[in-house]
Amino acid sequence: MIEARGIRKQFGDQPVLTGVDLRIEAGESVAIIGRSGCGKSILLKHLTGLLQPDAGEVWINGRNIAGLSEREVLEVRREFGLLFQSAALFDSLTVFENVAFPLRRAGYQLSESAVTRRVEEALELVELPGTGGKKPAELSGGMRKRVGLARAIVYHPKTIFYDEPT
Repeated sequence: MIEARGIRKQFGDQPVLTGVDLRIEAGESVAIIGRSGCGKSILLKHLTGLLQPDAGEVWINGRNIAGLSEREVLEVRREFGLLFQSAALFDSLTVFENVAFPLRRAGYQLSESAVTRRVEEALELVELPGTGGKKPAELSGGMRKRVGLARAIVYHPKTIFYDEPT
């Protein structure tokens, strides 16, 4: 389902990934553990197409996403939910707008009532019903993380990636 082959990435003179190989089969749960700064988040960004490797390949369901156009990567990325380390919420948007963002951005053809229903369902699943009108600054750190999780699951992805899930 997901495979990294010889992934290499460096920023300036600093190598971060030096030939990473990884294979994740459908249905598997995988945890990548390592010290701070060792490249866990960078690997995750490669697996989801947010970064392109300097060398190597990333295969998702039999398709090499390294080198695809942004539009093609977006299509593949629709299968993934991603919970970032810091939740990566937009401060200027409400909780509702943050959770609805991927539904509107990724070209889903949903009516506004369907978007509302999906957002409310996702907020209910993360135990934050009724918070849609709040801004991220009004929430605790744990609540912001759960809003990020709601955004990651709102479009019912096949796979969810968690960066620092605790």
